[in-house]
Amino acid sequence: MNWPLVAIGEFCRTGSGGTPSRRQPEYYQGHIPWIKSGDLREKTVESATEYISELAIKKSSAKIVPKGAVLLAMYGATVGRMAMLGIDAATNQAICNIIPEPERALRKYVYYALLAKVPEFLRSAVGGAQPNISQGLIRDTKIPLPPLDEQRRITAILDKADAIRHKRQKAIELADEFIRSTFLDMFGDPVTNPKGWNIGGFIDICEINPKAAKYEDAFEVSFVPMPCVSEDSHMLKQHEIRTYKEVKKGFTPFLENDVLFAKITPCMENGKAAIATGLRNGVGFGSTEYHVFRARNPDYASFIYALVHLPSFRVQAANSFSGAVGHKRVPREFLEDYKLILPPDNLIRQHRKIFEFVGSLRDKSCFQARHAEDVFLALNQRLFCG
Repeated sequence: MNWPLVAIGEFCRTGSGGTPSRRQPEYYQGHIPWIKSGDLREKTVESATEYISELAIKKSSAKIVPKGAVLLAMYGATVGRMAMLGIDAATNQAICNIIPEPERALRKYVYYALLAKVPEFLRSAVGGAQPNISQGLIRDTKIPLPPLDEQRRITAILDKADAIRHKRQKAIELADEFIRSTFLDMFGDPVTNPKGWNIGGFIDICEINPKAAKYEDAFEVSFVPMPCVSEDSHMLKQHEIRTYKEVKKGFTPFLENDVLFAKITPCMENGKAAIATGLRNGVGFGSTEYHVFRARNPDYASFIYALVHLPSFRVQAANSFSGAVGHKRVPREFLEDYKLILPPDNLIRQHRKIFEFVGSLRDKSCFQARHAEDVFLALNQRLFCG
């Protein structure tokens, strides 16, 4: 692309927001959307999870950012996440707002151009566990700046590729919703038990965190760190091969068809769980942040997986958190005391057949979604980074 490279700061205004004092409850009793970096989930932000008052704007560093601004998370767990602002709103200090001069750049063009720069931002970020992207780094970043007509042509190409990846993601969401609704149609809400099933506990259908068998030191097993448990699929992503000697201490053991449930706070919010399949020699070891369910009957694995993904179960699990702030976990005692519905085995078998069929379609959608994501990112990089 033979267009001049221009620093963002030369044709965009940038700024950040602030967090009104939590000690003043009246600051959070208003109608002004207050966007946090965790709210940058979609391409365009249309709503907020919290609202603040006009007094909060006057008494803090929070300020109104106009509709059309490009938002970029500068630090924290969501560092590098981006969105466009679809409403007038305030933001917290973790978000950089970027407002292009309309006669020089389209906001969507700037959004796509900066999205291509995110990997570079993350490499240049300072900090250890939580790297920071500075506002200065953003302002100094240079992007190609062609005439507006050429910007429209480029954004139209990327819009089409982006629409495909969102369509693929929507197919996954529909499959997830079908799995949830099928569970509820067949068994009812396990909290209220409208179908009047017998009540027991997980102990009636599975073991919780079973102990590992012992193997020869050279025995090969799968090693499954937390990133291998994806919200995109009920199956594990690709995992490593290690020897038993390397993993027998300090890791959580599990076997083929065990259900893994992430007990750590952020993973709870993201719904991380999986049925362990494709393990080397049928044996796996992984993060100590897993709870493991080993079904006594293989038919129950899909039942347990679907159950622990239900919003009602997640709420109860979150309410059981123990540990220091920032290191909260779902305790084993919550699972041991959980009042579990016990539908008849024939219904559990029917559920497994439906789950496996829908799951196979979902996995196909996940593969297509990853491909569409790769195509979009590669195209975006090609257009902006050469």
